[in-house]
Amino acid sequence: MKLRNGFVSNSSTASFIVKYKEFDCVKRKRVILQPKEVVDKLKKFGFRKGKFYTAMQVTGLKSDPRYDVKASDDYNYVYDNMCNEDEVIDFLLENKIPFDASLQYDQYFMRYDGKNKIISATNFGIKFDMYGDLLQFKKELELDDDVPMRRMTVKQYKKRGTYR
Repeated sequence: MKLRNGFVSNSSTASFIVKYKEFDCVKRKRVILQPKEVVDKLKKFGFRKGKFYTAMQVTGLKSDPRYDVKASDDYNYVYDNMCNEDEVIDFLLENKIPFDASLQYDQYFMRYDGKNKIISATNFGIKFDMYGDLLQFKKELELDDDVPMRRMTVKQYKKRGTYR
């Protein structure tokens, strides 16, 4: 295993959101989705409260006012980091915690249902924006799968070793 010291130029970002509350249209109120045990595990791992509703909204700016959450506010649990998204994914899968994730500078979206289903989708718009050159973008797509969205079980994900 290679260890890098100092600045890593090819690092990627990953943002995760675990929905804590959801509006129940039948009951006409917000319901808590995660039991205390799950919340305790999330906090211990490093998740924090945030007024974010999608993984793409979660930023690395600790000064973002959306992290300033009062106890009575509407919030979810969020986590963002540079690199090592696999550790976070593994933690969430092992604990059967449903989540949405935005991975590798928003190039990939991943959703886990908390049971056995994972959906992974490539965001071609972000990829195209990053490359900026249509010819280079086409070369990249030829290396990628032709299918922009992938469904898999947790077992398939672990065998494959990646969300792509």
